[in-house]
Amino acid sequence: MYAGGESVEFPHQYRPALAGQREGILQQSMDLMSGTSGDIFIFAGDLSWLRELQIGLVLAKFSNRNIRILCDQVRSRKEEFYKLVEIARRLGADMGLYDPEIPIRGTLVSVGAEEAAMMCVERRPAKHAVLFQAPHETGVIKAMALWADSIWKTARVQVAFEPEIKILDPKEIAKALKRGIPHYTNADFKVCELKIDELKPLTTSLERFKLFSSQSSQYSSKFIAKLPRRG
Repeated sequence: MYAGGESVEFPHQYRPALAGQREGILQQSMDLMSGTSGDIFIFAGDLSWLRELQIGLVLAKFSNRNIRILCDQVRSRKEEFYKLVEIARRLGADMGLYDPEIPIRGTLVSVGAEEAAMMCVERRPAKHAVLFQAPHETGVIKAMALWADSIWKTARVQVAFEPEIKILDPKEIAKALKRGIPHYTNADFKVCELKIDELKPLTTSLERFKLFSSQSSQYSSKFIAKLPRRG
């Protein structure tokens, strides 16, 4: 299913992938990680997406889930890539460094369980994501898992560290938000107490807009006005 189609209820509350949109594909990856409870295997290519999915990785690690990230063409990667490798290890992921090119990108979760699923990202004829789920595509998922394990055995594996949680000063958080997100540059921040039972759920569109915001410095008012609202 792609964005713009009819609304469909998926098992385990997965949302359809957004064809050809980086933000939609990242959202689907996050859904697969947060909506399941088994191990995670990501075919990554590079690690340009790590910032967006780091919370999902940390939460999975603290749930005692094994996380593996396989990166290809590592001999041609630049210094920035290897810095991201170290960050991913500290988020709790085992890193597999593989020299040949891997033909697909994607996220594989909970192999062998009823909630098993895999999202594959294809780049031709245009970038799009395809979702496979048990029980209908169990055979495909198992075959891809076997293939992935065979590649992993030949990769150079760098073992994960245990993530360490530290309390951050709210002032430092505010500085980071202002520095990293253009929309927050002139914002004022303060810490206040909220009653949980009085809060309303954030909309899907707002969460998606946050992903857009981290990649672009500005959006037109017409674009923002078209975002659906709820509540």
